Amino acid sequence: MRHDNRVVTNPQDFWRITLVHQLNHDALTGLPNRNGFIAHMDARLGESVASTVAQTLAQAPEQRGHAVTTGRDSQNASPSLALLCVDVDGTRSVNSRFGREAGDAVLAEVARRLAKVVPEKAVVARLVDDEFGVLANGIDEAGAHDMTVRLRNEITQPMQYRGQGIRVGATVSITWPQPGMTADAVLKTAALQLEYARKAAST
Repeated sequence: MRHDNRVVTNPQDFWRITLVHQLNHDALTGLPNRNGFIAHMDARLGESVASTVAQTLAQAPEQRGHAVTTGRDSQNASPSLALLCVDVDGTRSVNSRFGREAGDAVLAEVARRLAKVVPEKAVVARLVDDEFGVLANGIDEAGAHDMTVRLRNEITQPMQYRGQGIRVGATVSITWPQPGMTADAVLKTAALQLEYARKAAST
């Protein structure tokens, strides 16, 4: 038996691995779901903390304890961990006009397009309904903003469903996880950032 290109000889192990996969992945898109995304984020946050500690220990003794946190306002901010949340606009209209299957097809296509344009080691997930998350490591502010433009441009390209042309929009927000934050806290902050982005887009 094979699972994700791994040979599994024990049937119990196969079904256990299959169950874990189903619990952490979205059935429609095949992407990690919210649970899977949180697991990825917790791992990345742990790596980020370890890297920060290592950098601090590498500093000269007189430099330690004098670090200044500037947020992400500086154009010279070093590469870091970024969470981009993508809200797909217009799926309700697609469902109403063409049916739920069409809406599902749109979300599956959005997932494919997101996975195509993000960096190789970035994690793409379907968080809930028509919201997706992209976790990118080693990215600076300019790179994150460039990615939001590429994601939005990719999603808004026309789609075809049974000979019908469909277009949807996208609202994208950026959240910078800070040392000490849990994945749940990051997602709560990201939800607020996405709400601000929605309001800004509607004005």
